[in-house]
Amino acid sequence: MMLKKIAFLSITNISGPILAFISLPFITRLYNVDHLGSYHWILTLGMLGSIFLGFQVYNGLLSELNEEDLKRKFYANIALVLLSSIILILVGVIGFFINFLSLLDIISVYFISLTTVFNLIFMTYFSRISLVNVLAKVTFIKSTVTIFFSISLSFLIGSSVEYLVISYLLGELSVMYFLFLPEFKFNKKKLVLGFEDQKYLFCSDGEFARFYLPSQLLSTFMNSAMIFFIKFHSVSLLGIYSILFRLIAVPTYSVANAVKSIFYINFIKIENDKIKYLILIVLCCYVFSLTVSSMYFLLDLKFISYYLGSDFYRADEYFPYFVFWVFTSFTNIFPIEILKNSNRNKSVFLGEIFTSLLKLLVLIYIYSINFNCDLLKVIPLFFGVINLIVIVFYIFESWCVFNKK
Repeated sequence: MMLKKIAFLSITNISGPILAFISLPFITRLYNVDHLGSYHWILTLGMLGSIFLGFQVYNGLLSELNEEDLKRKFYANIALVLLSSIILILVGVIGFFINFLSLLDIISVYFISLTTVFNLIFMTYFSRISLVNVLAKVTFIKSTVTIFFSISLSFLIGSSVEYLVISYLLGELSVMYFLFLPEFKFNKKKLVLGFEDQKYLFCSDGEFARFYLPSQLLSTFMNSAMIFFIKFHSVSLLGIYSILFRLIAVPTYSVANAVKSIFYINFIKIENDKIKYLILIVLCCYVFSLTVSSMYFLLDLKFISYYLGSDFYRADEYFPYFVFWVFTSFTNIFPIEILKNSNRNKSVFLGEIFTSLLKLLVLIYIYSINFNCDLLKVIPLFFGVINLIVIVFYIFESWCVFNKK
């Protein structure tokens, strides 16, 4: 039953990335490599900012069993995001005065962060109440809106990073329209910005703010540092990274969102051999990723440059390394979801500290040799190996959870 649900939601979730894949040849011919690199940098900062908003306590919605408490937590999370957005504004002001970002970039990062975290809260809530079909629809709508405006604005006005950002925000707003407004209309509940519900929220799900928030900050910060390294070396190289991210990571993470939505709820229903089941899932993911990577490398395929144009001829060279890295990251989701929802967020935090330290050593090594290496080979390869190391710790901690129970 769990595999059927994951398969259904994965297929429906991946409809958006499939549409994005079909549109990529148009995007890569309308926007150059530097446009895509700069756009990815803004998105990265937006994702980093979204971690601060709400302090990640919305993750507690998935494990809440009481319907009244679930509803109360849901609205408390919405209010908490609005309150905590003040922090992001202050950070943006500091960034402007030290000339790290332009005013337009700060505004873009702020709204990307805000819309992203709102949609994460709604998707978590809808997953908890088992409305996965609604999530599948809005994922497709988001992709359609984003792609439509990316292409239309380029044809009507011209190609620039700002139009890519506007298109992304319009896609996020379309999700909010289909999830946010019907929920409030149906429940007719006022949004309270007082501190009573927020206090209750932290008393109930404060564990996520104490351990899961720092772990997410570490993970996102290290990924942002990596992207900054690539941007510092070459914006064009970051553009190639952006395309590989769209081709590999976006559809994979769409499946990951499906997994995170329903994996734990259904996994705990398995009565026997939970650890064997978990290890089998992990091994299947590794076999798949290594098979795809090795076949693409050995056959010396040139699909990406043929499909996207000559500007992206080097992307074929990096494709196997990215597949390995992305799928090892994806595989970590399974034990992390078990630990996150079993009051072992501390284990996830420790794993992220260990992972971040190893990634930091890789970046220091790259800097020490003055970037005298192929970044889009070295970084994915080393980061993938680090994922392989840390998952051993996560599986051991999951085994401790099962034994304790």
